[in-house]
Amino acid sequence: MIKSMTGYGASKKPIKSGFIRVEIRTLNHRYLDIVTRLPESCLVFENQIKDLIKQVIKRGRVNLSLILEPPDGKVPQVNIDFKLAGKYYSLLQKLQKGLELTSTINLEQIVSFPKVIIVEEKKENLNKYWPDIKKTVRIALKKLVSFRSTEGSSIYKDIKSRICDINKTVKHIEKKAPRVVNKFRKKLEKRIRNLDKVSDKKRIETEVAIFSQNVDITEEIIRIKGHAKEFLKNLNAGKEIGRKLDFITQEIYREVNTLSAKANDYLISSEAIEIKNQLEKIREQLQNVE
Repeated sequence: MIKSMTGYGASKKPIKSGFIRVEIRTLNHRYLDIVTRLPESCLVFENQIKDLIKQVIKRGRVNLSLILEPPDGKVPQVNIDFKLAGKYYSLLQKLQKGLELTSTINLEQIVSFPKVIIVEEKKENLNKYWPDIKKTVRIALKKLVSFRSTEGSSIYKDIKSRICDINKTVKHIEKKAPRVVNKFRKKLEKRIRNLDKVSDKKRIETEVAIFSQNVDITEEIIRIKGHAKEFLKNLNAGKEIGRKLDFITQEIYREVNTLSAKANDYLISSEAIEIKNQLEKIREQLQNVE
């Protein structure tokens, strides 16, 4: 079954120094793009975490957040770097004087600068917690994949229904195609008098043959059917087929355009427009398929 590129998964695990909390959100993207937000003490695990993600996600923008939380009820130590704050204040005064500004310098401006307020992290060797971090990330990924699969199931049903509708419309067009030539023949016969003359009969047959060749959409119908069959085959493969399905959709669209131009018939052109409308909706759905 296909998977959506949109999803969410989270997991929380207790450890000796508090909790490990992991949240993963994914969005549609042309390729696999992984962004991690880790505490400074966990940056050493960044590549390993990305490898875990790559094992289960092949396409999409992945945002992973890992937080080390203190035990429930315990407040982390918060300090103020007065020396750094004073330096920022002095620089702001110089800037104010140099630019001849009349606005006042307030506390909010000072504390907004980096490292003025410091949340102290307990320094410890986190290597021993890697198995717990790894397990937490995997549980979050498992939930994410389940979410993406559920979303993918809905997309699958919608796309399959639209392809089936396209196949039905193509069959209607295939039945109507011979009528176009017959309609032209009748119109031509009305315009030519003295049908008992051999030369006139030959002229009719010649012009009908030329017209029939120009409006022949047999090849386009065969190709559309073939592409639709290949589309359904890949749709049921359950792999990372978003880009391939998008390519097949473009090929069907191209054949439908050619068919519509050649058919020389309003009813066939109207049905071709309906096919293109369905294809556009399929392409919109494929933007979110892994």
